[in-house]
Amino acid sequence: MELTSTAPHLTRDRLAADLAEATGRIAPLWPLESFVAVNPYFGLADHTYPQAARLLARAIGARSTLSADAYRAAADSGLIEPRDIEAALRASGRTHTSAEEVLALVDATSEMPAPRLRTYVDVASAATGRDWARLRTDRVSAWAAAHHDHGQALWRSTEPGLGPFASWKREASLDRTPEIMGLKGFRTTVRELPDDHLDAAAVALDALGIGSDEVVPYVHALLLRVAGWAAFVRRIAWDAGLVGATDDSPEQFAAVLLGWELGVLHATDDPVVAAEWGRASAELSSEGVVSVADASLDLLLVLQDAYDRAAQRRFLATLAAAPAPAPSTAPTRPAAQAVFCIDVRSEVMRRHLEASTTGVETLGFAGFFGLPLAHLPLAHEHAVAQCPVLL
Repeated sequence: MELTSTAPHLTRDRLAADLAEATGRIAPLWPLESFVAVNPYFGLADHTYPQAARLLARAIGARSTLSADAYRAAADSGLIEPRDIEAALRASGRTHTSAEEVLALVDATSEMPAPRLRTYVDVASAATGRDWARLRTDRVSAWAAAHHDHGQALWRSTEPGLGPFASWKREASLDRTPEIMGLKGFRTTVRELPDDHLDAAAVALDALGIGSDEVVPYVHALLLRVAGWAAFVRRIAWDAGLVGATDDSPEQFAAVLLGWELGVLHATDDPVVAAEWGRASAELSSEGVVSVADASLDLLLVLQDAYDRAAQRRFLATLAAAPAPAPSTAPTRPAAQAVFCIDVRSEVMRRHLEASTTGVETLGFAGFFGLPLAHLPLAHEHAVAQCPVLL
C-alpha cells in the first residue's frame, strides 16, 4: 500500500519551492578533474554575514567566528581597541552597550555549543545509543557513489538512467543492510513511498510533523548532514542552469534523505524516542531556539566585526605612513620579463623575483583563461577536455 500525505500545507508547488530554496543554500562542488575553489557561503550570498552565521550555527552547529578567548587576547594585546568595538556595536544596532560591557561579557562567556536543529535521525541516534546517523550517511554515500559513477566505483548502478530518487528507492527496497543493523521494516517503508520524489517528501514531512515554515530549515539541516553529496548534486543542477536547462537532482536527493528520516521513524517505535522528538520538534520554530548560545553567538559576531575593523584601521594607517617610492633606476628596457598568473600562489614568487634584482620586469596574466584544448591520447577513441578550469 502506497503511503500518502494528508497535510494540506504540503502542496506540490509550495513543497517544490521549499526544496529548491533549501538545496539552493548548498554551494556546488565540482569533481577533481575540474575542481575550482568555491566560497562555502555561496548559497547564502543573499544573507548578511551575521544571518549566515546564525543559520549555519542552528542547522549544523557550525562556527563562523573565533573563540571568545581569542577576542579577549586580541583586546588585551591592543589589536582590538575600544573604538573598534564601539563602531561594531553601532553597526549592530546595540547602541545601549559599551565596549567595557562587551569585554566584561566575553569574560563571562563560556564556549557554549551553538544551537543545533535536531533531525529525527539525530534524536533517534542519541536516544537509542545506536548511530543511525552514521548508518544513513554510509548507505546514502554508497548508493550515490554507484549512481553517479563515471568509471571509478567498484560497484556501478545497474540502471544509471534512472533519476536519483527512483534509483535510490529501487536499491533501498532491496538492501537488507538497514534491517540487519536493526531498522526493522525499513525496506517496506521505502517500497510504500510514492514514486514521485515530491509526493514522497510530503509523506515524510507529514509523518514527522514538520510545519510549513519549518520545511526549508529542516531540509537544509538534513543536506548538511551529508554535505559532500549534497554539494555534488547541487553542482549537477548548476551545470544544467548554465545552458538554460533545469535539473532537480538536489531536490530528489533531499527526498532521499527525507525517506531515511521516515524509515528510521517507522523502525524506532519507542516512547523514549517519541518524547525526545516531541521536545526537538517544538524547537524547530525560530521562537523556540532562543538560548544562552544565541546570545553568545551575537556577542562573538560583534567582536568579529570589531576584529575586522581593527585590521582595516591598521592597514590604512600603514598605507598612510608608507614613504613615497624612490625614483626607478631600472633601465628603460628590462633585462628580462616574466609573466605570472594573477593568483596568490604566483604572487609570492613574483615579488621575490622583483626584490632580487632591478633588471627584471614582471607582468600579470589571468592564467585560468588559457586555451581550450582537447587531448586525444594514443590508442584512445575519446578526447579529454583540457580547458581552463573556469570553463
